[in-house]
This record gives sequence, C-alpha cells and structure tokens, in this order.
Amino acid sequence: MSGLAPRHLQPLYACVQDAIELRAKAFDPDGDRLTYAWATTGGRLTPAGAQATLNTDGLAPGAYTVTVEVDDGGGCVGFDWLVIQVVYCPDFNGCLVCFNANLAINQSATTIKAGGMVDFSTPGIVGGRSRETYGRLTCKWTASAGAVKSDGVRMILDTSGLTPGLMVEVRVTVISEYCNCSAAGAARLRLE
Repeated sequence: MSGLAPRHLQPLYACVQDAIELRAKAFDPDGDRLTYAWATTGGRLTPAGAQATLNTDGLAPGAYTVTVEVDDGGGCVGFDWLVIQVVYCPDFNGCLVCFNANLAINQSATTIKAGGMVDFSTPGIVGGRSRETYGRLTCKWTASAGAVKSDGVRMILDTSGLTPGLMVEVRVTVISEYCNCSAAGAARLRLE
C-alpha cells in the first residue's frame, strides 16, 4: 500500500462546539479494499470510511489528536495523525475562526498527451465553524496554460494546442462570502 504519507500539519484550530470534517486519502497499487480505523484523544468521532467528523462539543480547551490507520487486509498498514487545538471562541458572528487554509485537489491524471483533457476536483473546505457562518463559498480555478472549464468544486482542463513537455500548474481558491476566509490548493500536470 502507498499513498498515505504522514503530513503532520501544524495544529488545526477549532472552537468548542465545532464539528470538524476530516478526510484520509490512501491508495493501494494492488487495488485491495482499504479499511479505515479512526481514533481521537477527545471529543466525539463519527467515522464513515475515509471520512470522519469530530464533534468538539463539551471538550475543555486543549490539544487533541485524531489518528487514522488504513489497512489493505494484506499486511500493509499506513497511518497519519492531526493535532487539533480546541479553544473557547467568543461569538463575533462566528468570524473569529476560519476554515483550514489548505485545499486538497484530486486529478484524473498527472501526465497526459498534449491535446487531452483532465478532470480536477476539490473536496472543499475543512475545519472552522458551520458552513452557514461563511455564507456562499466561491471556487476559482486557474491554470498556467490551457482552457479551464469549471463549475464550482470541479474543473476540466483542455490542453488542446499546448506543447509536449510543458508542466501546467493548476490552482483552486475558495473564498467565503462572510468573514474574509480563504483556502487554496495546487496541482501539476505534465504534457507528453
């Protein structure tokens, strides 16, 4: 099994009473079915396969660790963890805490023949307050070359007319209607 590399991000900050959406991304080159085991040192964790929700309601302020273990059933196991710093937040219309500034990007290919098309998507924002706090979220996709066709969290990049050997950088930014919060992610595509 490969693809689940510990990232050990800086702590994610959350308020008491927040619900934090977590996602694990793993890949098994043999195509084995993966199982996910989630655990936490505090709060109520609701696992659902590669996703889980941590509810911080009732927690005292402090650092809590969420771990995920991924097993392919054939002896290969991967794991990762994230430290979540829970704090009391005064209610300034919920704008004191923004969502995580990093966005994941999924892409259908990392290398394609020049002239082809590639699908990109983002699972969206994680962490922070309830989605209603931020109002409407706007996704903006850009690429260093090619034609971008997007509809929110999904984008298709058309590489027609581009030169083989080119490396194309794709970026997505999510901006909130309220609270001045934003998140961004990037991916690369090589043309053959």
